[in-house]
Amino acid sequence: MSISSLGGSPVATFIQIAGNETSAAQKAQKASASETSALAHFTAATKTLTSPAALLKDYKTLQVVLSAYGMSNQINATAVLSKLMTQDPTSATSLARTSGNAAWQTFASAMSSWKPTPFTASVVSNITQGYVLAQYENQQQDASPGLGDALYYARNASSVKSVSQLMADSRLLNVTLIMHGVNPTQYGALDYTLQKQMVTKMVNLSDFKSTSTINRNAERYLCMLQTNPDWAPTAPSAGSANPLLTLFNSSGGANSLTALAAGALSFSA
Repeated sequence: MSISSLGGSPVATFIQIAGNETSAAQKAQKASASETSALAHFTAATKTLTSPAALLKDYKTLQVVLSAYGMSNQINATAVLSKLMTQDPTSATSLARTSGNAAWQTFASAMSSWKPTPFTASVVSNITQGYVLAQYENQQQDASPGLGDALYYARNASSVKSVSQLMADSRLLNVTLIMHGVNPTQYGALDYTLQKQMVTKMVNLSDFKSTSTINRNAERYLCMLQTNPDWAPTAPSAGSANPLLTLFNSSGGANSLTALAAGALSFSA
């Protein structure tokens, strides 16, 4: 079900979905032949896969698994995936630990033990549910840029325990930046030290413990996108100006990189 069928604004649609996303996603999955086929293939494959190498060779199953863990963009990163599945994720030197990426850590914790298979009944159930939710959020994102990310934020923000963890998740970070009025493109041009100072100043980690606050933040993000549609992840940039030149515009106006950096430590909640 998309925003068009719900017939409301992105904020109204978010409010309608957020409280019962799992049910909405399951209904959408049952109506999707491609998702049903992908899950059937995944379920059958879990009974025969016996090694990380075998999973990496089964592209269709790997797509389901990575989607469930929010790692679809790593589908071709076989070296990374191999390390995550063969190293001890509790080791201080493992890629999972040193990355600071919560999704990688969750994936490694579930998929690093192959004797016996990692595909226990509970893991298969979790992957299935994660895949269905991820596909549903992708559909909402396609229907209304930003809506899928708002739903992702509402579903995952409660896991954030540190600024570094927040910054390691590009989708959570993007929502956070936009709801505070920061253009993600401009933010991305800054060095890491200033980026971390900005994020540390703008967030209150205790807010991630409150479902109502998380949902309000997601709504705030969607409202900001209404006035800044070119900030949406899937929206094309307005005009044909080179974005790098825009960052360094000579006017020194409110949207210049210089102004953004100067205001880095003056955010209000």
